[in-house]
Amino acid sequence: MSVKAVIFDMDGVLIDTEPLSDIHMHAHFKRLGLKVPLNYFEQFRGITTPEFWKIIRENFKLQRTVEDLVRETRDGFLNFISSQKIEP
Repeated sequence: MSVKAVIFDMDGVLIDTEPLSDIHMHAHFKRLGLKVPLNYFEQFRGITTPEFWKIIRENFKLQRTVEDLVRETRDGFLNFISSQKIEP
């Protein structure tokens, strides 16, 4: 029997990572000196990480590059999520 299909989890398909992402981003914002409520991130559902940081960079007048912010977010989230108990 050959493989006929593969399911690739594009984050949120098999596991609901949005609550964990919000917690991680809230903590990351605090490290950047930005104060927002935890539900702040709901308005950005469905956009790419670079687009998210482009908007945030403009809104909060951040000096960091979008590329640096994206890299920090992805690296930090991978470390954060690996320490969490996650169930499908």
